[in-house]
Amino acid sequence: MKKFHPYLVAIAILVATKFSLAQTTVITEQEYWAGIRSGYATTEKVVPRRETVTYESLSDGKVTYSTTKISEYQSEDTYRIIETVVRNGRTSIFQTIQIGVNRYCRENKAKWKRCFEDPPISTSRADETKYAVQRDKDSLTLIRTSTFSKKENGKVEPKKFVSEDKFVVNVDMSARERSEVTTISDTQTIVSRDTTKFEYGITLKPIKPPISR
Repeated sequence: MKKFHPYLVAIAILVATKFSLAQTTVITEQEYWAGIRSGYATTEKVVPRRETVTYESLSDGKVTYSTTKISEYQSEDTYRIIETVVRNGRTSIFQTIQIGVNRYCRENKAKWKRCFEDPPISTSRADETKYAVQRDKDSLTLIRTSTFSKKENGKVEPKKFVSEDKFVVNVDMSARERSEVTTISDTQTIVSRDTTKFEYGITLKPIKPPISR
């Protein structure tokens, strides 16, 4: 019999006893982040795997900016990343290879070089954030819904935005998919989409240093 990872057993029991399948219940911020951390911690140990992240920024229903990021993991510290960025009709390709502590990168057809990882980008605080969990037959979905006001040149725009982040994990707590959709609250117009899909049991080409040390 399949069992959920211990980190979310309590949440799974709570949902199963109070609701039928595919319904949701409110959880705490601590429970939400515990599930996210557990899901990623489990996922990072599963190799080989491929993660595909797609992001689109939309204006009046049209995509104005997009990125596709494919990460292939041979082991926890050996992987390659190919990111394709399309902006104003122009395509740029960024490649990264990580082998142990050594990182190599290049942009488009430039020569490979040693490089270092950029620091994470900070995010603004939402006006309100709610957390929930949904239990289906073979998965758990952690849901974070944030409402916020966008700032332009130091001024707050009158319209509100809603961002819904869904993180789906399998019964063993390995990640299945994560998606975040941001819409304008009043009109439900989509302004951005961000999706990550996880693939397991795949065959990868060997990852080797692109340049000699």
